[in-house]
Amino acid sequence: MRVFIFLLIGMLSTGCVLAQPASSKYTVRVVDAETLLPITNAMVRTSFEHQYDPWGNKPSIIDRRKEHVNQDGEIVFTGKSLQGGAGGHAFAEGYYSGHNGRATDKNIALNRWEPWNPVVEVKLRPKKNPLSMTHKKLIRIKPPRTDSPVSFDLEKADWVAPYGKGITSDLIFNVSLSESPKKGAKYTLNFSNEADGIQKYLPPEEYSSSAFIWPYVAPLDGYDSNISRFAYYKFPNPDLPSTDLKKTINYIFRVRSHENKNGRIVGSFGMIKGELKIEKENALYFEYWFNPVPNERSLEYNGVNLLKKKK
Repeated sequence: MRVFIFLLIGMLSTGCVLAQPASSKYTVRVVDAETLLPITNAMVRTSFEHQYDPWGNKPSIIDRRKEHVNQDGEIVFTGKSLQGGAGGHAFAEGYYSGHNGRATDKNIALNRWEPWNPVVEVKLRPKKNPLSMTHKKLIRIKPPRTDSPVSFDLEKADWVAPYGKGITSDLIFNVSLSESPKKGAKYTLNFSNEADGIQKYLPPEEYSSSAFIWPYVAPLDGYDSNISRFAYYKFPNPDLPSTDLKKTINYIFRVRSHENKNGRIVGSFGMIKGELKIEKENALYFEYWFNPVPNERSLEYNGVNLLKKKK
């Protein structure tokens, strides 16, 4: 027994990995998420892990593949891998990228992953009306004052004068600090116009594997006139609401709302990725996209950042 223990310690200390790569085979089928027809111009990326040493004594060896699908929108992958799983990440012109996968179990006797050659379907959402927007990822941006409202201009990505270069009061934050019952901070978000507002957005399951998780157009109703969030720095009090940190929660908003000459409410729309959080030292964190064009409801971003174009 003692000899076995010494041998095991010796193997582990030298980074020997007992597991051997097992054979794997699977088919990835790429289809249009709406029509379910095959996408014949797609490419699929996947990988097979040949060697992995958790102690870092040996370099990882990963066989990465990127292959075109056939006329049926399918590609068959074969290889050897330490890890189970079948699937891939698909790309195609005119579509948002997407991924899908499924678990596999190792057949030790045959040293292969099963089921053998399962078909994994990747549904890609088509691009319809991508537009240029203001895109900004803000990390720990601190309001210039607390306990009184301060406005943020989404188009300029800055606080409204005299605290910044902003002109239009799109988001109005009121941040306050607290010492009791626990040290922390709170913000309330309000808006300038009666029809302005914000609503939570939880992507449906079928969107979760897509690079585009949003609806194609912003809704016309369902907007709340304000929201409030708390954050406690240490040992949150369970009896009080705190910041919701679920990554699946996003927001869609409407600002600059007004009545046009035909009596219709029009405004400018955008979205916030993830929870709009308040963090330690009353810093706000959020990433957003904003289209200043009135009543343009498309939430598809074409990658052209209006903020950078103006610089």
